[in-house]
Amino acid sequence: MGTENGSKAKKEKREASRRGRKGFRRSDFFDLAYSSPWPWVGLFLGATTALLTPGLIYRVQPSELGQIATVTVRAPHDFSYEDEVTTAARREEAAQAILEVYHFNDAATTDARNRIASAFEAGRASVVALETLEGAELESAVTELMGVLRERLGVTVGEKDLEFLLDKEFSVEVEQVLTRAVTNVLTRDIVGNKERLLASGRPIRRRRDVAKTTQIRRDFSNVLTTEEAHELLQVQLASLSDLRRAEWRALSELGSRLIEPTLRFDYAETERLRAQAREEVDPVYFHVRRGKTIVRAGDEITPNVLRQLEFLAKETSHWGLAGLIGAALLAGVLLFVQWYLLRPVRVGEAWRRQSFAMVGLIVVGHLAFARVTFFVARLFAEQMIMVPFNNASSYFYAMPFAAVAVLVLLLEHTPTALLASVIFGVALGVMTGNLQIAIFSLVSCLAAILGLFQYKRRTALFKLGLLVGSVNFVTVLAIDLLTGRYFPPSTFSFDLFCAFVGGASVSIVVSFLLPAFELLFHRTTDIRLLELSNQNVPVLRRLALEAPGTYHHSMVVGSLAEAAAESIGANSVFCRTAAMYHDIGKLTKINYFVENQIGLNKHDNLSPRMSALIIGSHVKEGIEMAKEMNLPQEIIDIIPQHHGTKLITYFYEKAKVNQDPALGAVTEEEYRYPGPKPQTKEAGIIMLADAVEAASRTLDEPSPARLKGLIRQIIDYVFLDGQLNECALTLRDLEKIAQSFLRVLMGIHHHRVSYPGFDFEKQVEPVVLQNSR
Repeated sequence: MGTENGSKAKKEKREASRRGRKGFRRSDFFDLAYSSPWPWVGLFLGATTALLTPGLIYRVQPSELGQIATVTVRAPHDFSYEDEVTTAARREEAAQAILEVYHFNDAATTDARNRIASAFEAGRASVVALETLEGAELESAVTELMGVLRERLGVTVGEKDLEFLLDKEFSVEVEQVLTRAVTNVLTRDIVGNKERLLASGRPIRRRRDVAKTTQIRRDFSNVLTTEEAHELLQVQLASLSDLRRAEWRALSELGSRLIEPTLRFDYAETERLRAQAREEVDPVYFHVRRGKTIVRAGDEITPNVLRQLEFLAKETSHWGLAGLIGAALLAGVLLFVQWYLLRPVRVGEAWRRQSFAMVGLIVVGHLAFARVTFFVARLFAEQMIMVPFNNASSYFYAMPFAAVAVLVLLLEHTPTALLASVIFGVALGVMTGNLQIAIFSLVSCLAAILGLFQYKRRTALFKLGLLVGSVNFVTVLAIDLLTGRYFPPSTFSFDLFCAFVGGASVSIVVSFLLPAFELLFHRTTDIRLLELSNQNVPVLRRLALEAPGTYHHSMVVGSLAEAAAESIGANSVFCRTAAMYHDIGKLTKINYFVENQIGLNKHDNLSPRMSALIIGSHVKEGIEMAKEMNLPQEIIDIIPQHHGTKLITYFYEKAKVNQDPALGAVTEEEYRYPGPKPQTKEAGIIMLADAVEAASRTLDEPSPARLKGLIRQIIDYVFLDGQLNECALTLRDLEKIAQSFLRVLMGIHHHRVSYPGFDFEKQVEPVVLQNSR
């Protein structure tokens, strides 16, 4: 008794010392870190917004024409800017191509004819009246007639003109001569200033006012000035009449007043057409590809360079608030999708928050890593001269994009990995503005998910690297062929090489990051489980040496659980590994468990209640040992859940038989395990496997029929006892589990032939060696 008390005191002292060194446990920190998702939402929203906003990562320093550039500036992305000088020049060319518009008054002849006819008609009517008048009345009538003639002709009529017309008595012959001469001249193109017309040296657009027709006039030899028109009128009058010289001149002077320019320049219409032509000319844009050197350090800033720098500066300022809002909205949408489409491998709000934080950290971390990698790749490419090593875009394919999918798949499961791959691909495409990189990333991630789904061994990551590298190779081959990037061959080959390297490096990156994420987020990956299933783990080796019965029981339970998990699509690797550790608590009291007993049963001298306490204590002891070994929490949870709240039937029935009425009635609560009941499919499978394996040992002749009946009875008992109420196992799952248990047990308890010549039932007498002395 003293020895036991001393051991217990030492153990408590070590536990207190451990708590004092570590302070609060790591699980306490994580419980606090994942108590609310909002801090993670704020962190990821800010980081993603910063990564997606070009305005926050690119600034253009103000520059002046002729200034020496202090830094090398390269285009951060593809952009186009308007060349205002070239645009203005082309618009002016288009405006000057518009011909000047001249209007030809084709109604001038009709108007002149009507005025002459009206004036001569009024004159002939006044001639008879004037013959009867004298003195003042005659002067008044003459003055009145001059006014009428001026009004009807539209020109000034002098005394000499009136004297000539009165002398001819406004004869029809004179009217006809004047009309024909004037109208013949007015049919010609007459301009007031012919020098302006000839100075341009270009054709004109001649429009007829009445006919509404337009023609291009290139020959101006027949265009008359006003003076030339007057001379032509004189020639016309001379050819059309036989008047005396004095009379001819008088009529010529009157007709000259009726001659006016018939071709007039329309300035307003010309400018309207030229303004329209300017508007129809599209602006001239210069397209600058991403990565193009705009100006090198030490070079002079030219007008073209200045315009590009000014455009980038204006674009950056424009991106300021608007770009920030847009990036924040997109980041918010991606986080919203991530939260509501997230289906974590385990139920529970705490686990969901951990999964959200883990996926967000992987995606955002890889986006930041991609940003830094692309920046370094551009700097490196700038220092290289030889093709293809000076091509920065080739190095982008060497980025291990598939590491996002692999990490999430190992830490969670396939649906979450698919979700993370899509979110990462979208964000990467927006961040880089490169659709090819986004497609390449998504295909690479999908290939990684497919490859890792097929491999469940230690070499899975290395095989995965080769697979992803091969898929990357084919993907870039397709992209380059589609985009015409297969020339020159050196660049094409280098793209393929970088793509394969990017896939092969996935295994290295994941091997480096996976342990950190396992530690930070309490995750147990299949690779970690494979490491824990190694028979050389100290506790398993100790179990095999000190408690061989429990060890063999655990191995068989692992085989049963693995087969059952494979039959219903659960995690078979976890089931096998967790089963190996589910009874490690029995190491504290090895001889109190029947599978380890040889000879005397220690429970014969104990009361049923004390025996039940000892049997049940292996759960608590196992949890403590697992925590000291830093086993994953999922395996620690299996230790109490594989018994649930089941009844310790043997000692309960023994207690009822040996019941002392003075001590009161025996209750089931005193003889049940503390629980909890299984919370996952894997925990339920291990509970059933543990019970079936233990019961199968009681069969004397384990035939297939007996094994099948035993398995049915055990599963029905556990089910009816309500132990599977809190896990997701269905009746169909239970049927498949029963069939898998039967196959495994039949393999273990198969029939064997006898060994001829051996009687294993014969009692062998011990050999007594005599002392030779």
